[in-house]
Amino acid sequence: MLHTLASALQTRLELATTELEEQWESGKQLLLFAVLFVYFLTVGLLLSTFVVLAILPETYRVYALGGFALLYLILALLAGLVLRRKSRSRAKPFLATLSELGKDIDLLRPKV
Repeated sequence: MLHTLASALQTRLELATTELEEQWESGKQLLLFAVLFVYFLTVGLLLSTFVVLAILPETYRVYALGGFALLYLILALLAGLVLRRKSRSRAKPFLATLSELGKDIDLLRPKV
């Protein structure tokens, strides 16, 4: 019985390790693409803003600049709210491992 318990524990630890590696790889890719997205979006928005400001008459440039600043702040606020909601609704890590360990404990518990 001790051998079976040790074998089950080893299997569960291997599962936990695999899940941890998957989470790590997924997180790295997500972070990389998030950084690339933010970088290129920022450059694109700044260049677009400069183009619009360059073609406007000088009397309207201050108003246009204020409008762009307000627009970017509103978009940042919305993105922050979505990020907050997404971060709170993430799946629990090691869910499969915890489930399997719970099944193992139920099997090893004495039947009354």
